[in-house]
Amino acid sequence: MLATPRIKLTPVAPTLGNPDQVRSEETTIILRKNAWDWGDTDGYTIVVASATPGSARDKMEVLNEVGTHLYDIKNRISVHRTMQGKRDQHEFFEMQNEKTQKGTTDHESVMTGWWKDTSGTRRFAIKGNWYKGEAVVWLSESNHPIGTILTADSQEGYQRVGGETKGEEDYQVRVAPGVDLQVFAGICIAAETILAKAAK
Repeated sequence: MLATPRIKLTPVAPTLGNPDQVRSEETTIILRKNAWDWGDTDGYTIVVASATPGSARDKMEVLNEVGTHLYDIKNRISVHRTMQGKRDQHEFFEMQNEKTQKGTTDHESVMTGWWKDTSGTRRFAIKGNWYKGEAVVWLSESNHPIGTILTADSQEGYQRVGGETKGEEDYQVRVAPGVDLQVFAGICIAAETILAKAAK
């Protein structure tokens, strides 16, 4: 299989999210799907997420590396499947499924959303085949790529941690400099939840 060409991720300005949670260089974070444990390729934990008891994946709590609560991700009933990030009872990001074919992962998807921080509300879109490692996260107003999805076989840049890929590491995400990693991880968790439900 030919690798998808690597998209260049340039710094985002102004910073998207909390300046204390951004890095000056591109970062690759690893999804350990079963535990919702996100860390970078150097072994540092970004976030840990877990489903609220009795809610399956319709509500998740997101924590930092020492177990401090950061925010919640919850399902919102709407025409399109929608997931929201809530902090202190206020929504600060939302994304919804615009186009996903049910019952298969062999397709392209389009998801749109917004992310509210001190700079205002920024709109973004995720387009492409997530499960084949061909999806890209774009800022809508500038068409600036801020993240790409990687899989082991379909895109350049996938990093095999420890010389091999563990079974639970289904894919990785490259994140542009200047993007809050803790929130970006939550947006990707919400996206994967939307797609997993749509594919059933």
